[in-house]
Amino acid sequence: MRKKINALAVLLISVGILLSGCNTGSQQVTLTYKFTPDKIYHYKYDSRISSSLHENGSLVYRGDKSHLIFYTQETISIIDSTKAKQRFTYTLKNTTDNNPGPDTWSNEFVMSSNGRVVGIEIENDSSRQSLDYFRTLMEQAAPVYPDQAVSPGYSWNNTVKVLLEEGSTDASTTYTLKALVREAGYDCAVIEYTGTMIIPLVKGMGDDPSATVSGSDKIDVQGVTYFAYAEGIIIKEKETSHLLRRGKVLKDGRSIEFSVEETRSSNTILMQIE
Repeated sequence: MRKKINALAVLLISVGILLSGCNTGSQQVTLTYKFTPDKIYHYKYDSRISSSLHENGSLVYRGDKSHLIFYTQETISIIDSTKAKQRFTYTLKNTTDNNPGPDTWSNEFVMSSNGRVVGIEIENDSSRQSLDYFRTLMEQAAPVYPDQAVSPGYSWNNTVKVLLEEGSTDASTTYTLKALVREAGYDCAVIEYTGTMIIPLVKGMGDDPSATVSGSDKIDVQGVTYFAYAEGIIIKEKETSHLLRRGKVLKDGRSIEFSVEETRSSNTILMQIE
């Protein structure tokens, strides 16, 4: 199960860094993505991870690692006035991981202008997770912005009902527009968020086809995003997360109970627009 520890390095890529600038008072802004097929946005994502893996109560692995990933975001087709297909292409530049996976990979999303992901295509299953896991993760991780104009102090929730083996539960993230600032040459909405994501585990491409996998991930996240509201793009983001994965693998009549804990800090920043 150690190879699954790295799955969230890509899945949890969101997009900022530190709060700065001055509050512009009660000004209202509309938070919507702008889809521009003639532009390519280049981002840098770096993360630091501490993780451990236990199997049947015994420590199997404990260590630290880091990742440096450059990725691009581009609109490859406009579907209608509120939706477009987005392609994210990732390049792993540096890692201290002994099992990093491929050097390049791409994912495509059908995304609404309010941020909701309504479709996913994985060109290269680099995460080693199934499409179902990825879809559930994005449903909870992608912020859905309010329909109306908002001003600093406004908060909203993204709540998703999750079906687990033991029953259903709610996963929720709270977003707060903290300030409107000038950052890196853009007028930005500073959005702080905190929440918990819960994702049922499923067997991925890296697992033995004869094995049965059960369990779930619980991911507590906290971060801040700088969103350039005039341009409709993310400028930068800083995030910390704690993953607790508990599950069981059944293979050839043998059961292995496992648990993974991972603490991650990451920064994403817009490098250039092509």
